[in-house]
Amino acid sequence: MSSRPPGSASNFFMRRHTDWRYVERYYQTDAIPPWHDCIVTNAPPIQPAPIPPLKHRQVQVRFAF
Repeated sequence: MSSRPPGSASNFFMRRHTDWRYVERYYQTDAIPPWHDCIVTNAPPIQPAPIPPLKHRQVQVRFAF
């Protein structure tokens, strides 16, 4: 039996979408938006994005001392 409350995965996605909307509106308007205007309900699950391959490249070494 799971120790998570029912719907916890759904609540996770709603919180993430709500947080993103809040931050996005803040940067769009340069003002703190009303929290209730940013709440997202029935948010779809966040889909994983593929991790791009690492590419090795030469860099110039700088010393900080």
